[in-house]
Amino acid sequence: MNRRILSDLFVIRHPQDVLREVLQCVGFEGNPQEGLLVGKAFTLALELYQGNWPNYAGCDTPYHDFAHAAETFLCMGRLLSGARLAAT
Repeated sequence: MNRRILSDLFVIRHPQDVLREVLQCVGFEGNPQEGLLVGKAFTLALELYQGNWPNYAGCDTPYHDFAHAAETFLCMGRLLSGARLAAT
């Protein structure tokens, strides 16, 4: 039997895919107020990593790049989803 790993279920290709997945996981997809706030924070983080803000350099480290931050964000969204499901 082949063991499946979580990263096989969702391949990160574009930052907006990660955001959409997290909003769906935590139940904010249909709630524009919370989804907008999370989306703004996500976009801000992406812009900071890319160096698009004055006085901030982009992040060019090989491991702790934006893809890693996005994967961590996705993991947290899945943890919150599990906690929400366990509470019901």
